[in-house]
Amino acid sequence: MSQEYPDIPAFRAALLDVITRHDGKLTWYQLDCAVVARFPHLSLQLMSVLADMEACGDIETVPNPDIPGMPFYRSRFATARPAT
Repeated sequence: MSQEYPDIPAFRAALLDVITRHDGKLTWYQLDCAVVARFPHLSLQLMSVLADMEACGDIETVPNPDIPGMPFYRSRFATARPAT
């Protein structure tokens, strides 16, 4: 995928930054809105990039009590996380 879209690494970095700053509080839709201004051509790649980031262990999903099936994204790099 990164050969087709050479700016995927920058897209991933921007996503990880937003996810880390808003740890566990944003859905895929909110993440898309947060980065679409910088990477409008990669909006359709969002879900595959998020899946890849989750498979690599950079992020994880947590249930969204308000909208089942639209989880929140959490970064493994976030520091202050309340005990669950």
